[in-house]
Amino acid sequence: MATINEQLSPEAFFLRLGRFPNGGDELQYYQAVSFPKKGRAGCEIMLRRSTISGRVEFEGEIENHICDVLSKDGEIIQTITLDQISFNYLKNKMRPKVDA
Repeated sequence: MATINEQLSPEAFFLRLGRFPNGGDELQYYQAVSFPKKGRAGCEIMLRRSTISGRVEFEGEIENHICDVLSKDGEIIQTITLDQISFNYLKNKMRPKVDA
């Protein structure tokens, strides 16, 4: 199984969480969080730490929680599937606001 470091795009700069509240069909996004001093390394560390007790899948089927990996230009590079534990960890550590 490939590691997060091996799977994460070299262009990674922002992480943006999303979820389907109450199992609905409309995706609720949170504001993207950047790692200006560490860039890709900051993204990789956050994702790796979220796997300690949760699940992160780069090519998993989206159920309820996701994390978009964005480039410096704000373009979506990858979409990662998260379980609720990983999502909550990232949300608590990054403290993003719900995107309006």
